[in-house]
Amino acid sequence: MDVPVKRREIPKHRPGAQSRRRFPDAYSLLGKISNDGRRSGIIALGLTLCLLTIHIHVFAPKGLIARNKVRDLIAIRANEVSEATKHNNALRKEIATLLSDPDAIEKEARNVLSMARPDETIYRTNRDTIPRYILMTKQSH
Repeated sequence: MDVPVKRREIPKHRPGAQSRRRFPDAYSLLGKISNDGRRSGIIALGLTLCLLTIHIHVFAPKGLIARNKVRDLIAIRANEVSEATKHNNALRKEIATLLSDPDAIEKEARNVLSMARPDETIYRTNRDTIPRYILMTKQSH
């Protein structure tokens, strides 16, 4: 008669020795969650990623709002530059006229500096029309 021989089971780790803990992988974790829970989790994760991406693209320092502010500032500065260019061109024309036209020189001397020819007398009816620097020189005499 054959007697079955009991084999002794070999332990997976030695008694007294520390056992190595294996961390569960993603598949074993997902296996514990029901299908509805998985679906809800995936939807929540997707929505979270979408909202995060939108937030980053809109509110970041180089985001949409910052770009619109920079675009507005560029438009304002471009307008200022064009106005300054027009003003500079007008001043260049005035300088060229003053350098070449004696009548323009006389007009500026009469209007701005309140100059007159030796045989002329200037009468002013309103004291505000005389420039301040002329008033100061007249008061100092």
